[in-house]
Amino acid sequence: MTQTDLFRKPAFSESAPATPVVFFPGWGFDGRVISLAEQELPWIVPVEHLDPETYAETLVAFLNREDIEAVDLVGWSLGANLALDFAGRYPERISSVVLLSMRKKWPPSEIDLIRNELGRDPRAFLEDFYRKCFAGYREVYKRFRAELLKDYLEKADISLLLKCLDYLRDFPEMGEEKSVDRAAFLTPWGETYLLHGRRDIIAPVDQMAELPGVESRIFGHDGHPVFLSSEFRLPSYHRKLTIQGKFSKAAATYDQYADVQREVALLLAKRLEKPERARAILEIGCGTGGFTELLKRRFSAATITSLDFSRAMIDFARAKAAFSSSTVEFLCEDAEKFLAETDRSFDLVTSNATIQWFGDVRSAVKRIAGLLLPGGGFVCSTFGPGTLCELGAGMAGIFGERFHIPSARFPARNTLQQILSEYFDSVTVEEVCLTRRYDSLLGLLTQIRMTGTAGWQPSAPILTRRRLEKLSQWFARHKGGYEVTYQVFLVRCTNG
Repeated sequence: MTQTDLFRKPAFSESAPATPVVFFPGWGFDGRVISLAEQELPWIVPVEHLDPETYAETLVAFLNREDIEAVDLVGWSLGANLALDFAGRYPERISSVVLLSMRKKWPPSEIDLIRNELGRDPRAFLEDFYRKCFAGYREVYKRFRAELLKDYLEKADISLLLKCLDYLRDFPEMGEEKSVDRAAFLTPWGETYLLHGRRDIIAPVDQMAELPGVESRIFGHDGHPVFLSSEFRLPSYHRKLTIQGKFSKAAATYDQYADVQREVALLLAKRLEKPERARAILEIGCGTGGFTELLKRRFSAATITSLDFSRAMIDFARAKAAFSSSTVEFLCEDAEKFLAETDRSFDLVTSNATIQWFGDVRSAVKRIAGLLLPGGGFVCSTFGPGTLCELGAGMAGIFGERFHIPSARFPARNTLQQILSEYFDSVTVEEVCLTRRYDSLLGLLTQIRMTGTAGWQPSAPILTRRRLEKLSQWFARHKGGYEVTYQVFLVRCTNG
């Protein structure tokens, strides 16, 4: 087997997300175990057990061969440790990381006991281990026995299993200084989650790993293979579907409430190039077509391709009389997927208040730079992590300091500058802060809901009447009213 043959390339369908998912299995398993979850995702899986000494370089070689820029990374048990290591070494290849059933530390005494029992009777120990792994999943365990168990037992590489035990024994405890270094890959545009089953007997929930700043969730009725849970959804995909749904629901009310987005669109339009320089334009995230209308007026001779992943938003944009011209093409497309697959080229790529919702900003920027014609440019606006910071501070006062609103994960100015500078010769990032004052807390929350900009959180907070009262009191005490900030970055990039 060659280095790149360890991983199996998924079969991509037209409905598959643009970002593939790499799955690192647990100790004693290969990638086939994920098939028990019946998740229709473009999984990239190892066809053999992973070697902790060579797996990272092997995966990078595979991604390079297949021309895959970045992946969502899911690691289960031992695979979670490997995933954390990989993400720390190759952060540029990561869109999101999900760590499943990860212990904060495997005690050396427990590792030694496993080594001894494995050495005494490998087959008996592994049969018992697999049975314990699937405790609570009777029907799935039946499938595992029928489809995988015999092959696993016959092909078990005891020396590799022992090497993996040593790796777990030597892995630093989550919370030690060294482990914090491993979490240094966490970025404003990336997402990382710890998921665990409360009934896990292999990695008991009271030994669940902890990482600073990382969202965690415990599934109350699940055991060790938490990816089998009916509650499990790959966060990056669930996130995008949730955001899409909120924008679609808000399509009919968006124009009435999106005064901030309209103001930003006007600021952005002033930074566009002269009309004669753009014949083919790509607009990312057109929404209900407000910025599209500005583009059409400024570039009357250009052909404009406008994307949005919300069908309802596209329908509203298309219905506007100003877009009866055949020079505007509306496509209901996920922009990240479109950028990854299109072979078209453009003089101008532009976007108003959209890229902050991307799962992988770096890959999107690289692809935008690659499809620009000579002399072309990328001009966009995006909200920064300071957006609605007052609301975030008030919510943190209610739910605890570790609580973060979705906008806190938007790319910061220095992050944007760094990413853009990797792919463009000339980069300008201007910062503008807009403030809005609302008559009531309800008015503020209604504005967010009616524009679909509430984003997504793995565990959305429930605002009871008492919590709303506390939040209202926080605004009155700290702001003297319901005033919030919108941090906006205006971006202009060119090459050559």
